[in-house]
Amino acid sequence: MLKVEFATGVRAMNAQYETQYGIVERPTHRNTTYDMAKFEVCVHRWFNLEQPGMGVAIFNDCKYGASTSWGTMRLSLLRSSASPDPEADRGKQVFKYAVMPHRGNLREAGVIPAAAAFNSPLMVVPTTANPAVEECTSFFQMEQNSKVILDTVKQAESGNAIVIRLYESWGSKTIAEVKVSPLLGVTAVSSCNLLEECDASDDETGGSAGVTWDSTSNILKCPIKPFQVRTLVLATRKKW
Repeated sequence: MLKVEFATGVRAMNAQYETQYGIVERPTHRNTTYDMAKFEVCVHRWFNLEQPGMGVAIFNDCKYGASTSWGTMRLSLLRSSASPDPEADRGKQVFKYAVMPHRGNLREAGVIPAAAAFNSPLMVVPTTANPAVEECTSFFQMEQNSKVILDTVKQAESGNAIVIRLYESWGSKTIAEVKVSPLLGVTAVSSCNLLEECDASDDETGGSAGVTWDSTSNILKCPIKPFQVRTLVLATRKKW
């Protein structure tokens, strides 16, 4: 087992780890046998240790095991197990990780969007100028430091529509607000489940109750619960 270790000097009873569309906390101490059994935690793009006023977050782009013991944070890099694959993790390995010291807590410091940016760096693509477009714009815009993350944009499985998937990343109830480019020609917005099945009375997805679309300002709003995933279908004038 190969790990990288960081002695942070931060003291806290629990550390935070990113999971699918959410955050889990695990103890940093070994007071009980239950705590001892949690020697490693599944992690996605980041994990964080903080005390009042400051903290440290560690990002990675492809490693999924981490642990924190008091102020020491560890990221598992290679396992090299003998079973079931006797040649696991052999050869050249390429991966990235980064350390982000921050003020305040992880939510106020922007750890979540910073880790997302670390995993999805900007790509520069050469192209030619389009005289019909006066300035660069984004099809979807979220307010700065939003609790809600726009995670997925895709073409709908059927019909003239675009599907976007949002999730609440802080663990608090809020209203998601997305400004949509008029270039998309959106005519209506409705809520659906992950299979893109729309049902206004569906309690699981929240239905379309509370979802509003202002065609004048091109802004959609929808209520979202703590760590909830919401899928919205944007009907358009043409198929993209």
